[in-house]
Amino acid sequence: TGCTEQSDSDSDGVADNADQCPYTPASENAGSNGCSDSQLDSDGDGIADNVDQCPNTPSGENVNSNGCYSESNDSIKEESEGMPGFSSILAVIALTGAAICFRNRD
Repeated sequence: TGCTEQSDSDSDGVADNADQCPYTPASENAGSNGCSDSQLDSDGDGIADNVDQCPNTPSGENVNSNGCYSESNDSIKEESEGMPGFSSILAVIALTGAAICFRNRD
């Protein structure tokens, strides 16, 4: 018939030559571009759409692990701006906690 079959390596229903996300997980549905929600980040906040609870975060905003802006992000930033060495203090606290956890493993 003169037609050639298009390959679809990840079996998401979108031909490889048009698939923008070539490794869609088998358990997920892909959109017309070949991408599932776990492969997209529509608002660019670093949190995948399938777990982003605030899908329209303004560009450049700091977000928590749910993709939502948090006022605590601003309060930490404001505190650190008023305290020279604040980041170093936080690092020491984190390392001390890690050392305690490591020591208590035994």
